[in-house]
Amino acid sequence: MAEEAFILLDRKIAREFQKQAVSTKEYPMDFGEMWDLKQELLKLCGLTELEAHNVLIDRNVSDYISKYSGIDRSRLLETKSICI
Repeated sequence: MAEEAFILLDRKIAREFQKQAVSTKEYPMDFGEMWDLKQELLKLCGLTELEAHNVLIDRNVSDYISKYSGIDRSRLLETKSICI
C-alpha cells in the first residue's frame, strides 16, 4: 500500500481556505460548504477534522503549521532569546 502524499500546511494555504470559508453562508459552522472545504483541506494537508475546522476559522493555525512542519515554536523562542 502506497503512502499518501500531503502538501505541507503553510500560512498561504491557511489564508486561502479561511478566505473561502468566510464567504460561505455556514461560517463558522461545520456543515454545507464549510464541511466541503474541511474535507478538501483534510485531503490536501492530512490534518485531523478538528485541525482542519480550526484552520478554516483561523484558530491555532500557527500551532498546526509548526506541528506538521516539525518546527517547535517554543523551542525557537528559547533559542532566539539565548542568541540575543
